[in-house]
Amino acid sequence: SRIVSLGLEKNTFILFFSDNGDAPNTNTGSPKLRGHKGSLYEGGHRVPAIAWWPGKIPANSVSDALGISIDIMPTILSIAGIEKPASLSLDGIDISPILFDESVSLPERILFWAGLSNSGRRSEAAREGPWKLVVQHPDAPEGTYENETAELYNLEGDLVESTDLAEEMPGRVSTMLAALHDWLADTKRTRTPQPGSWLETTSTGREMNESFFRFRDEKQQSYDAQFSQN
Repeated sequence: SRIVSLGLEKNTFILFFSDNGDAPNTNTGSPKLRGHKGSLYEGGHRVPAIAWWPGKIPANSVSDALGISIDIMPTILSIAGIEKPASLSLDGIDISPILFDESVSLPERILFWAGLSNSGRRSEAAREGPWKLVVQHPDAPEGTYENETAELYNLEGDLVESTDLAEEMPGRVSTMLAALHDWLADTKRTRTPQPGSWLETTSTGREMNESFFRFRDEKQQSYDAQFSQN
């Protein structure tokens, strides 16, 4: 309402979404989805998004197209009319076409997720069309990719991810698992260096948390010093 009162709504793009699913025991999730925040089942990362730009985005339009948070940067650059530097590589894509026209389709692609829990357990996932691959590492040493197990779900008829089709479709599992491994290798190769990187660490959950808090505190002290100088 403030933006409208200032007369800025025709030149303002707003995108509202969550970075993850509901936290456990908060009653903010959906019983139709399995898992919560921190899980790589749909309940952990499947969230709605609302885009608003009067005169640009049709009112009451709806799209089932899939987006991911890494799409935000290329989308904002496109909307702002800013060209990406040739030397800069972005992982996401521009999803603005579906915001302006709900009949448009996005290019086919595989989406990937990977996580390292506070207890040091790893898990990964991949989504291609209706197919969802979930990878777990039961009883693996903390921070490692050992003991890999794969589950396969068809979200078109099984959004709650209750029927594992991995044994019935080993070819699909193998193809998606290979793509996931390639993505992890590429991410390790091109990542921005950072202390306690979740990609390669074999630290325990406790050591990872301690490393994160040290990194956070050092950054905050650096910001505070810059602010005081200015």
